[in-house]
Amino acid sequence: QTEEYMAELQNSSLLLHGVNEDIVRRIYSDNLLARKTFEAITLNVDTDIPDEEAAQHKFYTIAIRNFKINSSGNRVSYEGTEQEELRARVESLRKQGVETEDFYKLAAANTEDSTMLEITAGKGDFPKEYEDTVLALTENQVSEVIETTDYYYIFYCVTDFDVDATHAKKEEIIADRQEKEFQTRYKEWRGTTHIEVNEEIWDALDFDMESVG
Repeated sequence: QTEEYMAELQNSSLLLHGVNEDIVRRIYSDNLLARKTFEAITLNVDTDIPDEEAAQHKFYTIAIRNFKINSSGNRVSYEGTEQEELRARVESLRKQGVETEDFYKLAAANTEDSTMLEITAGKGDFPKEYEDTVLALTENQVSEVIETTDYYYIFYCVTDFDVDATHAKKEEIIADRQEKEFQTRYKEWRGTTHIEVNEEIWDALDFDMESVG
C-alpha cells in the first residue's frame, strides 16, 4: 500500500510538508500495529451473548396520535367526548387487528406514524413502561392497546425471534464490549505516556486505512 500511496502522492502538496516514503510506511506500520494491539487487548472479551439478551423481534404497529394541533398551532390533548371517541376508535382497530388475516394492510391504512409501521426491536428499544409487555408477545399475537402521552399503540408480533437481526445484534454487542475494554485500557496507558503529533502533516494526509491489515 505504501508504494501505491506514494505513486498518487507525486503531484500532491503533501510533499511540501515533508511527507516521504519512510513517513508513510511508518504510519501504515503503526496503524497495523494498533489493529493487532486492539485484537490482543480485546481477545478475552466475553463474546458469549445469550439469545435472551440479543433477541430481536419484528412487529407491525398501528400508532394513533393522542393529541391534536389547535388553530394556534399548539399541541393539545383530547378531552371529554373527543377523548372517548378516540379511545373507542383505537379499541375498534385493535379488534380488527385480532380478526384480520392481514394486519400489515390494516396498519398501513391507519397508522399515524409511518416510522413505526414495521420495526425490528429488542431489549432497551422501548420505554420501560411497556417494553416487557411488547417483548412478551409471541408470533401472530396482537397486543392490548398501549396508551402513552403521544400515541396509542397496537403491536402485532410477526416473529419473536428474527434470526438474522439477532445475529447482527450479537455482533453489535460484542463490538461495543470490545470498544469499551479497549478504551479503558487505552486511557490507562495514555495517562502515563507522552505523545506528540505533527498536526500539519497529519491533517494533510488522506488515505484509506481500511486497506491495511
